[in-house]
Amino acid sequence: MPASEPVRWGRKRVLPSCPNPLFLQWLTELRDEAKEKGRKTQFTYQKAINSLTKYPLPLRSAREAKILQNFGDGICKILDDRLQRYYREEGPNAPIHPLPAGAPPAGGADNNRLEASRATKAAGDEEEGGGGGGRRRKREYVPQRRSGGFAVLLALYRHSQLPGNKGFMLKMELQSEAQRLCDRSFTAPDPGSRYTAWSSVRTLIHKNLVLKTHSPARFGPLRRELRAPAGRELVLDFIVERKRMDDLCGSIMDGRFREQKFRLKRCGLHRPIYLVEGGGASASHLSLPEATLQQAIVNTQVVDGFFVKRVQDVRESAAYLTIMTRYLTSLYQNRALTCRSRELEGDAAGEEEEGGAPSSSLMSFAEFNHGAVKNKCQTVREVFARQLMQISGLSGDKAAAVLEHYSTPDSLLAAYDRCSSEAEKEKLLSCIRYGKLKRNVGPALSRTVYQLYCTPGALS
Repeated sequence: MPASEPVRWGRKRVLPSCPNPLFLQWLTELRDEAKEKGRKTQFTYQKAINSLTKYPLPLRSAREAKILQNFGDGICKILDDRLQRYYREEGPNAPIHPLPAGAPPAGGADNNRLEASRATKAAGDEEEGGGGGGRRRKREYVPQRRSGGFAVLLALYRHSQLPGNKGFMLKMELQSEAQRLCDRSFTAPDPGSRYTAWSSVRTLIHKNLVLKTHSPARFGPLRRELRAPAGRELVLDFIVERKRMDDLCGSIMDGRFREQKFRLKRCGLHRPIYLVEGGGASASHLSLPEATLQQAIVNTQVVDGFFVKRVQDVRESAAYLTIMTRYLTSLYQNRALTCRSRELEGDAAGEEEEGGAPSSSLMSFAEFNHGAVKNKCQTVREVFARQLMQISGLSGDKAAAVLEHYSTPDSLLAAYDRCSSEAEKEKLLSCIRYGKLKRNVGPALSRTVYQLYCTPGALS
């Protein structure tokens, strides 16, 4: 047998960790997000992670990663987008990846110049540190003014200064408060990108500036400790809308009736009840015929799916509400109630349990109250929906179906411009299907919408 090589004693060289930690972190987040949603792309991201961890040199852009296996154009574009957002939040001279001692630059004259400029900046930082033994002073993270991170931190700070605050904010209310402090949208992605101002929250959590806890998620400043609320207020899935006959008549005439039903169906509670008070002689002096009011009540129950309870006067209303209170007390007592969020995907909100009992997963009062505010800032889509619902015969379901195809007036007008004839414009919306039965909007209503948005001057 050949003689074995002599054993060499000495200290083993410590291999550096992945020299591309930011890319590794972003790919891991993408993989985890895809895994939570059950997408097959999780396996693609995992293969890219495996290739990246084996590569020993730092990468200065995602384009350089194309030499690695399992890095296609899609993944490289996602990483480049995140890199640009990182520069916007951290500054144009922010370091990307720490280089291990003695490692050569990632290649190319441009990279050499980039490394030289960063070395110069590092030397300047060391001189500023003065007496620090040559160690570089760590740059503190400060988000740019009017950026997503800036707006979130300021909104959390202002909330923490309010007397009696909860010590945390839910996602919806945090986005609403922070939007006024930010130049970018917290819900709509930037043009040519899939990221919103809300994406910066991950950076804040990573920098230990924001704490995310619980489900549904609570966000609070990591540096004012969170104070647990004394109690949690939940909203039962039952909601009662009381209407006297004169109230019903007035809301039908000014268009509020359809809007109110639309908001009730979208409020997140799944057992709405219409309590209609009066009838007969009490409706004889109203501006609309009693037959019209009766038809509106029947449509509310049959078409809109509300449970309608008819009573004669206020005494019967009080008696019904008393009975409902006792019923709900007996229904929910001795039951373990949990808090749900409308933001969670796959939420089983509104589903019945065994025996026909309503779900014990209830919405928090804070989230319900935030979503039910009438005068909150509205998006163009929401205003467009309200405009459409002012048209006679255009219900909330029909408006929602139109919005699925044309989310803004501008997109609808652009579609009209692409039509080749007046007849085609008038029938543009006629074949849009709405509701559970998937009926067509119809030519008459389609023609009315076209005339409303495309007729110059006053309508005849």
